[in-house]
Amino acid sequence: MVTVSVIMPVFNEEKYIERACKSVINQSLNDMELICINDGSSDNSLKILEDMAENYNFITIISIEHKGVSYSRNIGIENAKGKYVSFLDADDEYLHRNALEEMYNLALMHDSSMVSANIKRVTEDNQIKIDENYLKNYYNYFPTNSTINSEDYGIPWAFYKNIYKTSFLNQNNIVFPNLEKGSDAIFLTNVLNSIEKIPVINKNLYSYHYL
Repeated sequence: MVTVSVIMPVFNEEKYIERACKSVINQSLNDMELICINDGSSDNSLKILEDMAENYNFITIISIEHKGVSYSRNIGIENAKGKYVSFLDADDEYLHRNALEEMYNLALMHDSSMVSANIKRVTEDNQIKIDENYLKNYYNYFPTNSTINSEDYGIPWAFYKNIYKTSFLNQNNIVFPNLEKGSDAIFLTNVLNSIEKIPVINKNLYSYHYL
């Protein structure tokens, strides 16, 4: 059984793609898969992915014409074999190697449609910073493991610090709308509107890189 399918759209990310993939490879969770959607890259991204896939059989590459990140994520959901899915941008990485394992185990314990963790921002010189959205109370920081109501999540941002039950997304037809901006917020809004309780974990899952 595949535990978690990590879905990663890739468009001309040759500078960062290996780092992102290695953060998946280093996860402690067993029986994962990494689905890389090569969204019409014109640089060396595809070659880097192919070289890594030769060494790691849990990496799947799907190449499409350039259609954007939302379309790519939906392709990933359609092809996911995992009980849960997680989303990783190709220029970001997972921060804590045990985060997905602990989130997955918590999801199984509660039979949850979604589990949420914490996020950090990382500068180009690899300085780890607190996400300023916590300071502005845009969404909650989780100091302990607990369960929250969906309305207490805050603004539906940072969808990538969560994992989602694949069957829940499919049964509720929750996908990313084809928009240039804001599709992730609509996706997460539809998730939050369809659930009541969210188990949360005091673990830094995702590191968002910014200049």
